This record gives sequence, C-alpha cells and structure tokens, in this order.
Amino acid sequence: MSYPNREPFYAHKLTRLLFKSCAAQSLGQDAVLLVIHIAHTEDAAKYQGPVRFWNSQLNEVLGFRSPKSLNNARHRAIEGGWLKYERSHDRAVGSYWTTIPSRVSRFNDEPIEPCGTVPSTEREAEQETDLRVVLGTGSGTGSGTGNDLLSIPIPIPNKHTDEKSSESVSAKDKNRKTQAAKVAGFDQWYAAYPKKVAKGAAEKAYPKAIAEIQRAERTNADQAEVLLLQWTQERLVSLTALESRYRPNPATWLNAKRYRDEIGATRNDERDEYEDFTSKGQKRA
Repeated sequence: MSYPNREPFYAHKLTRLLFKSCAAQSLGQDAVLLVIHIAHTEDAAKYQGPVRFWNSQLNEVLGFRSPKSLNNARHRAIEGGWLKYERSHDRAVGSYWTTIPSRVSRFNDEPIEPCGTVPSTEREAEQETDLRVVLGTGSGTGSGTGNDLLSIPIPIPNKHTDEKSSESVSAKDKNRKTQAAKVAGFDQWYAAYPKKVAKGAAEKAYPKAIAEIQRAERTNADQAEVLLLQWTQERLVSLTALESRYRPNPATWLNAKRYRDEIGATRNDERDEYEDFTSKGQKRA
C-alpha cells in the first residue's frame, strides 16, 4: 500500500473527526489514543511517509500494560478504518499511518455554532446540548451532513483577557515553551533507547545531537528529532543484541554520534568499544 497525499493540518482534522464520530465508543479509548499519536507523529515528520515504532515504544509512551493490550487496540483501530499497519516479518519494526474512514470523511469537522454564540446560563447550555455530541438521531449513524451534528459551544472570549493575551509573549514564556518542547522530544527518544541510566547526562547531550543533525542535514529542529529517533530505531537490533553492561550509556552514544554508525555493525565481541565511561571519562578497569 502506498502512502497517501496529505492535506494541510490533516492530523488535526482526523482528531476532530475521531471525537465527532464518537469513535471511542466503538474503538475504545486506548485505540483512539493510538490513532491520535500516530497521526500527530506523521504530522511531526511532515507527512513524508509511514512512521515506524517498535511495540515496546508504544507500550511505554501510551501506557499499554502488555503486548496483548497494544495488539487488541491496534486491531480495533485497523478494523474501524482509522489505521494502517505493515511489518515485513516478526522481528521488523512496524510501519504505521492513519486514514479517515469513508463513512466519516463526509462529516463536517467545523463547529456548527458561529464563534461567540453561547447560552447565557449553564441551565440553557444543558438544555441545548444535553452535554453530548449528537450524530443524526443520536445513535451514531447520522447522515454526516453539517446540520446533523451538534457540537460543543465555543466560549465567548473575555474582552479584557483577550486584549491582554494579544500582547507579545514575554521572553520568559517563550523560553519555557521552548524548554517544554525539548523535554517532550527527549522523552520520546529516551523511551526508545535500550538502556535507562544517567538520564540527566543524556538530556544535556540530546540538544547537542539535534544541533549536529540540523547542521549536517541542513534541516530544522523538528525534522532533526524525527531523524534521530528513526536512526536510533534502525540500530536497536544491534544495541539490544549486546549484553546490557556493554551497551553504551545514552549520553555516551549521543556524544559519540553513534546514531551515524553503520546499521547492523555492532557485535558482542566489540566490547572494548562499548565499555561504559566513569565520571572522569576513563574506561573502567
């Protein structure tokens, strides 16, 4: 199956349609979470093709407690028409991409009410929406036209709050958001790396690796993070083949640019290259 062309903001549209079609009722919340994660990873990768994950990564990131739980959620998402999944053999990494089922694609994913029109009291809001999103007759099998869908009202912005929020964001706020984004990218990479030690050192080495990839590949930070995660996943088989004590610490691996090693080159007899370093930077005896 070939990867389809994507319209702008595809992941956001798919997420809105998931909720508007009440997909959680038929798929389950865990399957919906899986589909959303795959869709937004596709978005982060600029829709260049399927995104790849090991089962262990998805288990850790999405909180699945067993491989069976992930398999069941993935099966429901595929059966529901929201997910495509390919794997060349049992030990290969899985390739994923999302789809919008034809029965849902005709739904209008925009709010029905004009912005700013909300009931004046909470009681009126309850009477108007009954706190539900209704599809057609409420059975989940509406015709899919815009008039069939009743969406949650959008609050009217407070005048004073709105004016205040339109001011330029302070340097401190910008820095906080930047740091949060860095942490989010690092956490996903750290979850994939098969040795969980010296996380603080790895967190310091991670931005340096991203900057190196940006310069070498002439790309932006988002794409550099996608590339680093992809290259790490491609070398996981070699890394996990090593005994645990001979796997390099995550910071050591990043600082040595081991993500640029030839795929499949690591062997158990290469122990001298993979001894952990002491705090002084010398090899252990």
